[in-house]
Amino acid sequence: MNTHLRGPDTRSSGAVFLLLLLIAIALRLPWFFQDVIDWDESGFILIGDALANGHLPYTLVWDNKPPLGFAFFAAMISVLPDSLAFIRLGGAILVALSAFLVFRISGRMVARQYALLSSTVFVVSVSSLISSGQAVMMEHVALAPMLGALALVDAKADVEKRAFAIGVLLGIATMVRTNLAYVLLSVLLLWPFASSHRSLREGVRSAVYVASGSMLVFGAIFAVYALGGHGKLLVDTAIRVALAYSDSNMGRLEAGRQMLRNILYLGGHGSAVEPLRFLAMFFWVAGLAGLALLGVMRRHRSLTSTFVLVFVFSTAFSIVSSGHAWGHYLIQVAPFFAIGAGILLSTVLPRMETRPVVILIFVLVVGITVSRGGFYKTLLETRARDGEIYQGVNFELARYLRTVSRPGDSLFLTDEILLYWLMDTYPLVPVAAFPANLWMEQAILKPLYGPGMTTYEILQEIVSRKPTRIILMQGRVGSTVARDGSRFFPQELLKGYYLESIVAGRLIYRRT
Repeated sequence: MNTHLRGPDTRSSGAVFLLLLLIAIALRLPWFFQDVIDWDESGFILIGDALANGHLPYTLVWDNKPPLGFAFFAAMISVLPDSLAFIRLGGAILVALSAFLVFRISGRMVARQYALLSSTVFVVSVSSLISSGQAVMMEHVALAPMLGALALVDAKADVEKRAFAIGVLLGIATMVRTNLAYVLLSVLLLWPFASSHRSLREGVRSAVYVASGSMLVFGAIFAVYALGGHGKLLVDTAIRVALAYSDSNMGRLEAGRQMLRNILYLGGHGSAVEPLRFLAMFFWVAGLAGLALLGVMRRHRSLTSTFVLVFVFSTAFSIVSSGHAWGHYLIQVAPFFAIGAGILLSTVLPRMETRPVVILIFVLVVGITVSRGGFYKTLLETRARDGEIYQGVNFELARYLRTVSRPGDSLFLTDEILLYWLMDTYPLVPVAAFPANLWMEQAILKPLYGPGMTTYEILQEIVSRKPTRIILMQGRVGSTVARDGSRFFPQELLKGYYLESIVAGRLIYRRT
């Protein structure tokens, strides 16, 4: 049997993408109807909703992420409003697109059956093996343009057009995840020395095209904000808050250690899914070994392989330089480890044919899908009990509020971000969209509002706007604002409110 899949014609490429999309949907479907997987996603949905209604990010709803990633959520909401499942389906399409790019990139270094295996392993990693990977995170959104840029590195196209397109794509990726500016800078520094250039002078000129493409993206975004009178807000968010946020926590060494712990934690999988722990460990170890082989073996050396290493090292460095070490940051390096895993297998099992690869992929996907039987059972039980397929605290609260709310009622929440969206409303103060922001004085409040702003003052400002209801998690009410960052709501600010109800462990206070 031929050890290669069909050639890279349009029909076979379409079949590969469709296969990867089906795999992504199969692995991610159990979470389409869960209210919260990661709070960040809830905030992204709320800002995307505001953008879909004509409000630029930060103006009505604020978060510290760059503005371009919210366009994805706005697009999903514009197509099918009020559907969380559709947004999650959009996330599955993004994963499949990135996986297809992994397939194309890997196919330049290994046989196509190994490239298909790499792309499948990537889908599994960002859907089942990495913390919060089941949600639609900004990392998922940023991967498509970043991998698109990597796929163009060795493409057969005019040098200047290719360089400009790479700059545009990396500019877009940076405006989705700020830390990916390190990847852009690395490419700019090394691009003049790429082997495709006949001379250093030509390489420098080509690098100018890369820079021009990225600057076009940055300039266009700033122009939109400046013309709307929000240029300062964009600068404060993208620069002042970003710098304060990265300096507010851990150094590179500590962040690196925490990211290693995140890998060993393996997304918190319990004993019931121990095979996923083994699979996750294989993914990271095999990926690292394959990337090492990529750096030392002659037969893998190419312009694409060189820039795979550039991208993975600069991305990893950007993560440990961010001052934080959330587990979902690992999504950004997952495609490169998937490529590495494919390279390792192609080296260890060089004669592996297509049929065993397809069987392995089938067993892998079906095994993980079957292991999620408990999720489907819960979905069916929720449907039978509540008459709805969506589940979670936010939906329970929304069902209650719809029975007692009147037009014009406003909310303040300290935890359930998605509830704003479900109730078709917005926070009274933009920065309150993601409640944890209110307790981050040095990292967010002071660089955004000035050195005099404190958590207590911003809470007073919110209460002074007389929200109809304040919803707090049990145990969140305290005598004052805790100085250790714990999100306690001062009891004194609840004067004029009475406890209306307790739903799903949340205290619902109603203004008298």
